[in-house]
Amino acid sequence: HPNGSSLPSVADDETTGKFQIVCSYHNVILCDHFICSKNGVYSYANDKKLNEITKKYSVQNIVKE
Repeated sequence: HPNGSSLPSVADDETTGKFQIVCSYHNVILCDHFICSKNGVYSYANDKKLNEITKKYSVQNIVKE
């Protein structure tokens, strides 16, 4: 986000979910997703938001539903 806030948007959350699906399909652990801006850096892992996304968007959990 070179011209804005480092806080994630809905589109960022959706993109992180897509990353998580692809990673989980290939048995790869998504450790973090960073958003960088002039105002700072946001970390999905540090904010614990990655845990929510991992639960919601892992292939194993989608198949169970």
